[in-house]
Parts: sequence; C-alpha cells; structure tokens
Amino acid sequence: MNRTLCPELAGFLAAAVFPTLVLSLSRPFGLVYGDYDLEDFLVSIVVFFPISLVAVVVLGIPAFALLYPFRPGRWWMPVVAGLILGVPLLLALPGEPTLANGLIFVPLTSLSALVFWLVWRRLGEREGACARS
Repeated sequence: MNRTLCPELAGFLAAAVFPTLVLSLSRPFGLVYGDYDLEDFLVSIVVFFPISLVAVVVLGIPAFALLYPFRPGRWWMPVVAGLILGVPLLLALPGEPTLANGLIFVPLTSLSALVFWLVWRRLGEREGACARS
C-alpha cells in the first residue's frame, strides 16, 4: 500500500489555522475598544499563525506520534488529548497563568485537536483525496 502523509500534514495545518482564526476574530482589544478593522485582523493572523504552528509542531506532532498506535477512533479522544496538551501550553505563555487564559487556551487547544482529527480522519478515509507522487 502506497500511503502519503497528506492527511497528517493537512490535519496539522488545519490545527494551526483554526486557533489563529479564532484568536484573530475574537481579539479582546478590538471588541472592547470598538476599533477593530481589517488591518488588525490581518496583523493578528501574521502574529498568531507562527505561534500556533510552533505549538502544533512542539506539542501536536509528538502527541500524534505517541497516540498513533492507538488510532483514536472516537471524537472525544483528541478532545481529551487537546485538553491535556492545553496545560503545558498555558504554562508556556509569558507571565503567570491566569484563569482567563486557561479558559481561552485550554478549550482552544482541545478544539484544535478535534479539527486535526476531523481533517485527518476525513482525508484518511477517502482514497485518492491527496495527490500521490
């Protein structure tokens, strides 16, 4: 069987894009002060995407490598893994961890893991979904 890494790569990319878009769309500064515009949104994407990508590479790829033999088949498995991965991410943030940051980043990490799983599973189920080289 000739298998590509396309489902995994697409899943990791989606897992990095999802929190970037969520954080860029819900920036508290623009919502509180009312001066939210397209430039703020685009700058937020440029700022948040590399951070999100690093988090996916540092936390997500090793977690996937560890959990791959178990092949999570249910949606709640990546959600639980994402909740667990949210704690070290919260501790890695600059400053002291706060309840507000925990209520934002831990569920966001969990949802990001769920987005990875949805993309990975969907593309993995469809033969020929990714171009083979």
